[in-house]
Amino acid sequence: MGFIFGKDNVYHKTRLVGRFRDGDAVVLIKQGIKAVTLRKGGPGGGDLYSHPLSEYAAESAYADAAVYQDFVQSLLQIKQAQGISRELRAYILELIIDPGMLAQFLSDPDAALAGVPVEPGEKQILKDAAAGLQAQIENFRPGKVVDDGDHFLLFPQSTAVDDIAPKAWFDAAWSFIAHFRSNFGMYLGEARLYSQVTILGSTDVKPAVSAGEQAFLARDEWRAVERIEISSAKDLTQVLDWGRAHDQRFGLGRVTPLILGGASDEEILSRLAPPLDRVFSA
Repeated sequence: MGFIFGKDNVYHKTRLVGRFRDGDAVVLIKQGIKAVTLRKGGPGGGDLYSHPLSEYAAESAYADAAVYQDFVQSLLQIKQAQGISRELRAYILELIIDPGMLAQFLSDPDAALAGVPVEPGEKQILKDAAAGLQAQIENFRPGKVVDDGDHFLLFPQSTAVDDIAPKAWFDAAWSFIAHFRSNFGMYLGEARLYSQVTILGSTDVKPAVSAGEQAFLARDEWRAVERIEISSAKDLTQVLDWGRAHDQRFGLGRVTPLILGGASDEEILSRLAPPLDRVFSA
């Protein structure tokens, strides 16, 4: 039926996309950035189940998790539609929380639905949804998708109203972002989704990404974190333009002083030569 997801592992920014009653319990279905989460709550509380969307792709013949996200959304819409029987709602729930069952259904919808006690018309609704997924997969071509390289530029902000990084910083970074298609934003929760995070700005600028926030990001062993120590858009432009010109997306925090100091390309590149699997600012 899925696995229990502890509070430290639950993906943030979920939104409620489904709710229905199952006996004395109410099942809440939430869809997050990378997971579908279900909480079944009754008089005695409930367990939280969650499945990363990539798990659907991993246990199937297809590789595009984004297509599965759309398919799960279509299942939720069917389940919430008026006139749908209780039996079909229950079956859809099973499909959502059991990737193996979902993969079996998609490989042979007729066989999977043979023993399901729902009307032929409702079975056809699910088969049509599966056919739609197959059409999406047929149209999906990896060459059409730009790889983001699992990299995130974290701009500073504070809790004060309108206290965010100057617009000039975004302008300075735009050519870099357009070249590498790096993801960018101001929210720590978003940065946590990426394996390489480049923090922009020194800790003494206002606003700033604090040393504590940097340490929070760096505590996960699988994430590499660096900081580009600059305090002006001019310096940021110089560092990021050097990275773009030399096809260096990550690791610039290590060589920022060299770039700003006018060091030779050979010296800067030699400093970037060591593996960059775990890079932190000095």
